[in-house]
Amino acid sequence: MAKGGGIKAGGGGGGAAAAVAPSGNGATFDALKKADLADRGGGGLHAMSEARDMSPLKGAAFDAEMLRLYNADKIILHNHDYIANVEPAKLKTFIKDPYGNYYHAWAIRNGN
Repeated sequence: MAKGGGIKAGGGGGGAAAAVAPSGNGATFDALKKADLADRGGGGLHAMSEARDMSPLKGAAFDAEMLRLYNADKIILHNHDYIANVEPAKLKTFIKDPYGNYYHAWAIRNGN
């Protein structure tokens, strides 16, 4: 999905949309940066399931925070363009935006 006006936080993890205030405390972004640097010196694409495991936020709060970081140009979210072949258990690790896009991977945006 093109950046455009941004993606609003809402539903995710394959579940119904829920209004969740993102933490904004930086803990999730700090964990993402640390993981990115540990993996080949940074700049790689990482599975969303790994980000879920390392974040202090869980469920819809994690989804909202990742969408907030995306809207703030801190990270890049990589969408999955054919979810029909994804097993339901795996799909729950993805982030779903309000427009029905599923994101299965992330990367730190250059300059962050």
